[in-house]
Amino acid sequence: MYLTILIIYLVVTLSLGLLAARSDKSLEGYYVGGRSLGSGILALTWGATLLSSATYIGTAGYAYEHGWAGPIWGAGLMVFGGIFAWLTLGKKVRVISEKIGSLTIPNLFKKRYGSNIVSGFSSVLMFIFYIPIVASQFVAVGILFETIFGLPYLWGILIFGVITTLYTSFGGFSAVARTDAFQALLMIAGFFIITPIVISKVGGFSGLQQQLSNIDSGLLEPSGAVGHFTLLMIFSWFIYYLFSTGGQPFMLVRFFSAKNVNVLKWALPIGLFMMIWVYYNITILGLGARVLIPDLSSADSAFPALIELTLNPVFGGVIVAAIFAAMMSTVDSILHVVGTSVANDLFKQNLNKQASEKTMMLISKISVLLVGVLSFALAINPPGSVLELAAYGWTCLTSALFMPMLAGLYWKKFNKYGAIASMIGGGGMGAIAIGGLGGFALGFHPYILAFPTAVIAGIIVTLLTQNRNSEETRKINEVFFSKSNSNDKKESYEKIL
Repeated sequence: MYLTILIIYLVVTLSLGLLAARSDKSLEGYYVGGRSLGSGILALTWGATLLSSATYIGTAGYAYEHGWAGPIWGAGLMVFGGIFAWLTLGKKVRVISEKIGSLTIPNLFKKRYGSNIVSGFSSVLMFIFYIPIVASQFVAVGILFETIFGLPYLWGILIFGVITTLYTSFGGFSAVARTDAFQALLMIAGFFIITPIVISKVGGFSGLQQQLSNIDSGLLEPSGAVGHFTLLMIFSWFIYYLFSTGGQPFMLVRFFSAKNVNVLKWALPIGLFMMIWVYYNITILGLGARVLIPDLSSADSAFPALIELTLNPVFGGVIVAAIFAAMMSTVDSILHVVGTSVANDLFKQNLNKQASEKTMMLISKISVLLVGVLSFALAINPPGSVLELAAYGWTCLTSALFMPMLAGLYWKKFNKYGAIASMIGGGGMGAIAIGGLGGFALGFHPYILAFPTAVIAGIIVTLLTQNRNSEETRKINEVFFSKSNSNDKKESYEKIL
């Protein structure tokens, strides 16, 4: 029955993707859905993309291992990051991207900094650092297949990888957004089934608290069961979530797709409700799993094991489909943004400036397939847990790209040299902190080494080089910092840049 419901879900998802793909025949349609999304779909695709296996498998596992502290400090703070990104970047990114005709984040960088190097390098960073994030989703699927279906781990990641990669490569942004919306609704609905059952089985909220205290009183402490969440660790996670969402191209491109600025105002509260609802429920379920199944060998197995223990195959199949929805909505969004950036900002800008739309769409699809294959290879023998893989990829990429994005929209003097320095400093320090210094073993999130490095490098290099190319800078500022938002000036803006 689990497999039957999952197959039905996959058929519906693929059908929605194929139907939506019919509207993505133009390049703008394929890249950003023709800038046509309303508040509802925009909010749901934002929420579904942000809430991945790191939420369903990783956050539940953190709650299982650390108690209340795990999801509160380790993931709940992401809500603040979503608000910050929406308020500081949403309107500006939407207005400027249409004003200058940009369809990707690297292309926006190219026009802001007047440099193919900045756009090309950002595309390369996306290609590299999105692989561990996608791999983390594959790992979660493998765990799910082993725990629920009793099937080999390898089968799970292979089936998931093939399905997600294919429908993303052959559909465009409309396909991604509309399947995301369907998947988001499934995620929201799924908790109405499992959470009340789990709360009942543990004796209500008071029973849950009492039993957690009996297992380990640290599960109720702000520092967690093993004292993992020190003040420094909490601070580092806060900084990570506050700034990292604004450095994620697969999140920011959703602002490109909004029908207009007013859509953003209404989409924000809908998206926030979804995030809070999911995090609240997944926390209860992770804690419930610790009470009902206290001897799991892997915390990442907490949610799948809870499904098998508490639900019949019909309801269990719905929840499994909801978990698949979380994973697929993240992977399809990442694969889409990588494919479009490689095609537009690496291939066309640097290798074949006369490439047709048909050729660019083909390159985009090939790039999607390549990232899917490399992520599958990494997931076969992963170097860390689901949450660690996702956090490491986010750390390196967002450290590299947040400063060029925020400073590029708010600081006129910030230039291409500062942007490149931020990318090298942030991404490089993130890789060093993770690969050479031990990552979380440092006692804090490695982001607080990588992010300040990017900020400091960008500021210093910008100040040292601010007098170069002053005429070019003046033209760029005329476009990015003028008060006019009129779309009828789009052609003149493109001539200037």
